[in-house]
Amino acid sequence: MKIFTFIIMFVCISGTFWSMWLRSEIKSEETKIRILDKKINKIEKEIELAEVEWSYITQAKNIELMNNKFLKLEPIPIVDLENYKGKLFLVSKNEN
Repeated sequence: MKIFTFIIMFVCISGTFWSMWLRSEIKSEETKIRILDKKINKIEKEIELAEVEWSYITQAKNIELMNNKFLKLEPIPIVDLENYKGKLFLVSKNEN
């Protein structure tokens, strides 16, 4: 009977310590998950901001303004573009 009581007490005490250890592990993992969630939310906000900025920058009027301010490129006449396409086709055909 004494051995049985000792075994029961040992199982109860070790179970208590195990559950306390497990609870602390779960809390540390939950903390890690919260930190990762905050990082993910921050990155998602940065991506959303980048997409908004990109859509603003790539609007036709803004591209034209940047071109006029920095590059000063001229449009290619349609006639020249057709000749240019033909030359590209011939070059790529000869390379193959």
